Parts: sequence; C-alpha cells; structure tokens
Amino acid sequence: MDQGEDVERKTPDDLYHLGIVVLYDSLRDEPGAFAKATVAAQALEGIFEAAFKAPTGEWQNVELKYCDPISDSAMTVAMSESLKQWRLEYLSMQDEPPDSMLAQY
Repeated sequence: MDQGEDVERKTPDDLYHLGIVVLYDSLRDEPGAFAKATVAAQALEGIFEAAFKAPTGEWQNVELKYCDPISDSAMTVAMSESLKQWRLEYLSMQDEPPDSMLAQY
C-alpha cells in the first residue's frame, strides 16, 4: 500500500493505492484452487468498487489498483518480500484502537 510510505490523508480524493494478491496453494488441486482464488479476487474487486467508487466512477479514499490470483509456485522471492502480509485472523476490532493487522512476533 502506497509503496510502503506513510502518507497522511485529508480528503476522500487523497487515495490509498492498494494492490491485492490472492495467493493459492499449487500443490493441492491447482485447477480448483485457481478457480476459487479467481472467484475470491473478483468478489474483492466488487466489494472495493461498491465501498470506494463514487457514482461518477471516481475512486474515493482507496483505489484498488489490482486484485490478482497468484499461485504460490509462481510468486518470486522478490515479489513476496515486497508485499505487506495482512492476515485477518490477527485483526481484532474488539480492541480500542484496533490491533495491528500485521502479526506481532
């Protein structure tokens, strides 16, 4: 998100630029895993468009640049090191303020 920079937002036109990789396991039923990852990516695109696209077609607050299903065997080490991993099982909306979405080790 935002090429790793911390950018302060003031208006809905100050967009977070976000790309999502839906990573799937290539060792277990790769065609089925690809199909499920593709459906998940399409669903995420729809959710982001519904939440962050104005009726004019302009993005507001967050701009989804891409949402791609990728096999774990196709992802390079360089690509994996450039991504920020967010795992929802580590997110707690019960805390005030909410816990970090990144795993704390």
